[in-house]
Amino acid sequence: MTYLASLETGARLSSKTLALAIGSPEPFLTKVMQALVGSHLAASRRGKAGGFELAKLPSEISMLDVIEAVEGPLNLTDCTECDVPLDQQCSRLGRCSAHPVWAEAQAGLRRTLSGASLRDLAESARLQQIPVSIAPVCQEENTHAS
Repeated sequence: MTYLASLETGARLSSKTLALAIGSPEPFLTKVMQALVGSHLAASRRGKAGGFELAKLPSEISMLDVIEAVEGPLNLTDCTECDVPLDQQCSRLGRCSAHPVWAEAQAGLRRTLSGASLRDLAESARLQQIPVSIAPVCQEENTHAS
């Protein structure tokens, strides 16, 4: 999605071209893109000029949107899940000293991911001259390790 966000608005790529550009196996990419299409974050078209494109502006799609479209609701623990019926909630919920910490971590994670748009990610990669297809996942971790 970040790669698509780095292209001109309305750019459409075949699954083969997109898979090659980001270094992903095409069958895997196709499954991920189908989930994103189902969540209305990406659009697909068949035919000679077909392929995948963003369904919204990059500024309107957050990392949280993408993660939840592919993986489902993002929860650090079972007790931080939303909309869980009372009879299925953790029996220790009212007396667990760790729950407030998990709840705060969950809220912070969701806030951070929802605040990072595909536009931001594509722009950051461009400014750092990192090809969006191979931007290192652990770059920030490595800078804090020193």
